[in-house]
Amino acid sequence: MDKLKRGSVTVETALVLPLLIIFFMQLYTAFEMLALYCRVEVALEETAEEAATFLYIRKDSRIAKEQSFLLTETFIREEVSRKIGTKNLSGSVLQGKAMGLSLFRSDIATDGKNVDLVVTYRVKPWYAIGNVGTIQLMNHCKVTAWTGYQKDGSTDEEKKEKTVYITESGSVYHLYRDCTFLDAKVETVLTRDVGGERNSDGKIYYPCELCAQGKEMDTFCYITPYGTRYHKDEGCEALHKSVRAVSLSEVGGRRVCSKCSQRSQNE
Repeated sequence: MDKLKRGSVTVETALVLPLLIIFFMQLYTAFEMLALYCRVEVALEETAEEAATFLYIRKDSRIAKEQSFLLTETFIREEVSRKIGTKNLSGSVLQGKAMGLSLFRSDIATDGKNVDLVVTYRVKPWYAIGNVGTIQLMNHCKVTAWTGYQKDGSTDEEKKEKTVYITESGSVYHLYRDCTFLDAKVETVLTRDVGGERNSDGKIYYPCELCAQGKEMDTFCYITPYGTRYHKDEGCEALHKSVRAVSLSEVGGRRVCSKCSQRSQNE
């Protein structure tokens, strides 16, 4: 009987142990992929910010010609790889190591205003054979080119041409890029409760003309602290404003943002 029990334990161990080993190997691989993704994201953001700063030299054609190599795909890949670190790349699950980072989907300042970096790469779990079983990951970062700054004591003519910020459908212009009206936090609320919600000025929310007015609403809708509309679609263009940096003389009939004006007076 004892021999039978010992034999049963041996069989169970032989069946369970491989499953435990596979489970922990899968868990280790998942942590490795997550760590790699985070390292790539941080490196991509830092590189995008540096590239956006370099765009400002386009105002000097001589310097722009000498520094044009700074915004090539090869340079961007090398910068991202350097920021991640050779040790982290060589010991990671990244297939192809540094050369496995592809930026072919990136738009490196073709409009002279934005740096839109997209890096794709494949990771190779322990069970992958060749390209079979590999997983593709992608990191994305988009930043606006640096536009300089306004010096103190500038003349009236210089102040007229200072850089301000507008949206396509907005009726005001903004003195500060970080104005909360431009980058408002999107909040999710129950649609049945939106009638009782109030924005930061105590005003009620009305249905968005683009995505909510006259439409059957879902369980949840989306609002911003400084807006006056609730939205059915989280991706509604009215919810996520497209911001452009322009000269003050280009704002047309727009008036200055009240929040930016108050902030300017307090500085």
